[in-house]
Amino acid sequence: MKRQKVIILPQLNDCKGDLLGNWFIYYSCRNPKTGRMERLRVYNGFSGIPTAAGRHKHAEKLIADLTNRLKAGWTPFQEDNLVIYDDHVMYENIAKNFGRKQKGIRSVRTLVSEFLSSNKNLWAPKTHGTYVSKLRILTQWCESQHLVKKDVSVLTQPVMKDFFDFLLARDLSERTIEKYKQVLTRLFDYLLDQKQIHESPLTGIIARGKVVDQAPKPILKDDLELLKAAIMVQDPQLWLACQFQYYCFIRPGTELRLLKVQDINLQGKIITITSERAKNRTTEIVQIPNQFQVELTTKYNLQDIPKDFFVFGRHGYPGPEPMGKNTFRVRFNHIRDALKLSKEYKFYSWKHTGATAAVDAGIPERHLMNQLRHKSFESTDHYFRRHVGYRSPAIQDDFPDI
Repeated sequence: MKRQKVIILPQLNDCKGDLLGNWFIYYSCRNPKTGRMERLRVYNGFSGIPTAAGRHKHAEKLIADLTNRLKAGWTPFQEDNLVIYDDHVMYENIAKNFGRKQKGIRSVRTLVSEFLSSNKNLWAPKTHGTYVSKLRILTQWCESQHLVKKDVSVLTQPVMKDFFDFLLARDLSERTIEKYKQVLTRLFDYLLDQKQIHESPLTGIIARGKVVDQAPKPILKDDLELLKAAIMVQDPQLWLACQFQYYCFIRPGTELRLLKVQDINLQGKIITITSERAKNRTTEIVQIPNQFQVELTTKYNLQDIPKDFFVFGRHGYPGPEPMGKNTFRVRFNHIRDALKLSKEYKFYSWKHTGATAAVDAGIPERHLMNQLRHKSFESTDHYFRRHVGYRSPAIQDDFPDI
């Protein structure tokens, strides 16, 4: 059977070197609607370049870009070695993609929406919100580049490099840039699994934002005493939330805000973090230290509260409606600022402060790993190096005098 051409790769027509002629790039693709090969031309940019050398350099860039996109499966008919054959192993993805494109275009916007929809029930709400916000920026940028309605194969490595250059121009932090890379890696892994692309366009891209340490700092002892005295008097509900973080390492977002009385076993001195609220979507259990268990029963009387109530109700005490998403953060920041303390102290700092105190008290690392709900010693080691720092009693107590 005669092999059928699908694409003829781009070449330059330089009008035999005549600078007065209309130089252009030409290539051919089989139109999936008609089944016929059609020749296309690209004149962009040549007329404004006065020298032959300049035009050849411009042509090389256009040819490279078009070739990469065509090899990735893009064709110019998708709106919502020079000859490639449909059974050529090296370019097998082209022929396979050609057949699929006849069924319909999978645009950037459509597939991003599909990715978000397919994972919505697998992610915690905060994680889903992060993916939505990051991919919204990608979609808006693609829209500004007139790519959003085109097939997803237009997101080649050069295009993604341009996107990261756009992000870096916004002076984003290194952590934010890494978060974008994480989100986009998941997106392209999904597209690979769905056979919408044949390689990730992120390969080889290195992008680093401004180095800014935004992690909440553990609270120093003197500052902790100031905060404790102020919060206990001004906001008892906030003080209870601080203690849940300090003693039980419960994360201050969904885990703490949606904690219910029925999740707390006061006699067994344990708290169950259900999979619906846990960061890693797994039901987990943490211990309640003795002094905190006494506080919960004698001061807050949780044993007398209806089991289905949220511990942190909307009106300052346990109730059927949970606290608002950012309420604790705002209230903590208000008291911190009134005391003129460092803005590096955040509501989340109470968890890191408790972990620091536990390390100083000599609690074994394995016990802390379980209480922190880490899956490996490596995770716990990384956590302590970042938030606590390396601690050595020998260096602290036995270092020789100068």
